[in-house]
Amino acid sequence: MNKYVFPVVDYPEIRLVSGKASYVTDSNGKEYLDLNSGQFCASAGHSSDVLRSATNEFLNSLQDTHTGILSRQTEECLKLLGTISDLPNPYSIFLSTGSEATEFALRYAKHIKAKDGVIAFDLGYHGITHGAAAYSMSRRKIRPNLLKSYDIPAPLCKDFNNSHNYDYTESYKALKNILENQGHEIAAFILEPIISGGGMYKIPDKFMKDAIELCHEYNVFVIFDECQTGSGRLGNWYSYSGKEFYPDFVISGKSIGLGLPVSTVTANGDTVNVCSITMEHFSSHQNEVFSAIIVKHFVNWIIRDNKFEHIISCGRLLLNELQNSIGNKETKPRGEGLMLGFDLTQDPPSEKTKEKGNIFVSIGLEEGLLLQHCNYGRTIRILPNYNVTKQEIEEFNEKIKKIFVIYEKHN
Repeated sequence: MNKYVFPVVDYPEIRLVSGKASYVTDSNGKEYLDLNSGQFCASAGHSSDVLRSATNEFLNSLQDTHTGILSRQTEECLKLLGTISDLPNPYSIFLSTGSEATEFALRYAKHIKAKDGVIAFDLGYHGITHGAAAYSMSRRKIRPNLLKSYDIPAPLCKDFNNSHNYDYTESYKALKNILENQGHEIAAFILEPIISGGGMYKIPDKFMKDAIELCHEYNVFVIFDECQTGSGRLGNWYSYSGKEFYPDFVISGKSIGLGLPVSTVTANGDTVNVCSITMEHFSSHQNEVFSAIIVKHFVNWIIRDNKFEHIISCGRLLLNELQNSIGNKETKPRGEGLMLGFDLTQDPPSEKTKEKGNIFVSIGLEEGLLLQHCNYGRTIRILPNYNVTKQEIEEFNEKIKKIFVIYEKHN
C-alpha cells in the first residue's frame, strides 16, 4: 500500500501513465484494453480530439465565474441541454459530479414538496455523498442513518429484450404500500432505469410509466438517475427519450463530461414548480463555463458523427460476441447499447463472491484487460467509449474467453 494514499480502495500495483482511445499504458510500458472508458466517464476514449477541442476553447475563455452571474456560454448550453432532455419546459443546472447532482435533485424535491422522505430501490446506487449513499444499496452502512429513507425491491429483469413481459408486481405493490401509508411524508422516488452497480438489471418501461403515474397521485416527484444510462449510452439521449412518460428530474453525469467532472440536473417545468423555490443553491462550480463548453462539444460530436447508430451497432456486436463465447445460464450476458454485463456466479452476496470478483479482475490485469466487478463481485460491468471499434470488441472477447479458462482453475 502506498503510504501517501488514503486506503479507501485496495489499489493494484500497476501505475497508469497514459491513454489513447480504448487503451491505457502503465509505467512499465504494458498496454491494457479499457472497455470501461475509465470509470464510464471517458465517453470519447482517452486523449480524444473532441475533449482536446473543448478544453482548448475553455482555456481561451473564462476560467471561473461568480456563482451569482451567468455567462453567455452557460446560458446557450443550458438551452441545448433542455433540448436533448426532451422534458417539457425544461430548467437545468450544471454541477460537477453525479453525487452532487443527486444531492441537488433530492434537495430541491424535498424543498418544493415540503416533505422529507425518499423511496429508492434496494439495489440502487446514487453516489457516495451522505444523502446519495443513504438512498443507495449501501444505506445500512451510512452513519447517521437518514430518517424516512424507504427502499423497495428492484425488478430483477436480466432479459433486456423481453423486459416488457417482466412481472414487476412485487416492486409496484411495495411502492404503492409505502405511498398509501407514508405518502404524506414522501418527497421523491429516485431510480436508475438500469440497475448497474446492483447487478445490471433493466427496469421495465411499463413499471417506470406506472410508477410515475402512481407517485403523482400522491404528490411525489420521480427522479431518474441517468448518470450511467443517459448521455447517449443506450443509443438515445436518455432512457425515456421517445417514450410515453417523463420524469420530474433527470440527472446526468459521467459520459456527458468526456472524462472530466461534469454533471447536470434538468427539471420538467410542467411538474416542477420552480416559482415556488425560495432556497438558494450556492456552489463554487455550478453553471460554469467549463461545464457548458464540455457539454456543447459532447452534444455536437454525438450529432455530427451520428454516434447513436454506432453505439447501437457496436453494443449488439459486443453482446452477440459474449453470448456466443461465454453465454450460459450462469453468466447471462446482457445489456443495452454500450451498457453491458455478465455474471460470475449466482451465489448470494458474501465475502466469498467478492473475492471471486477480485480474482477475475486480477486475472484480467495480467492478461492486459481492465475490468470492474460490482454486485458484491457477482457481476462484471462493461461500458465502452462511444468510439469503440469492431477490432477492440473482438480483442476484448478473446481476452474474456482466456480469462474464464484461467479463472475456472481457481474454482
